[in-house]
Amino acid sequence: QAEAHMELLEFKEAASAYRALIALEPTNIAWEECESKAIELGEACHYQVLGVSPHADTEEIRRAYRQQCLAWHPDKHQASAESRRRANTVFTRITAAWEAIGTVE
Repeated sequence: QAEAHMELLEFKEAASAYRALIALEPTNIAWEECESKAIELGEACHYQVLGVSPHADTEEIRRAYRQQCLAWHPDKHQASAESRRRANTVFTRITAAWEAIGTVE
């Protein structure tokens, strides 16, 4: 279940599922590493979402935003309900990142 949440980019849910696995197998360090990764990805900053440096200029941010939108637009991911859901999640994160850092003058 935790891996399914990771595949769908549902990082909070994945971290919660990994915590449940840690409770069942407290000596399994792999679950702790996976939980840490899920938390880290869930807290990715806007620059990381767009794949640019925090020192990127406005034009570089705009190009990255456009490229990410073209790659992750939900209309391009209609193969299955899972791929639509994943694309929607990524597209929402991309849009939030753009609104936070791309529109700053």
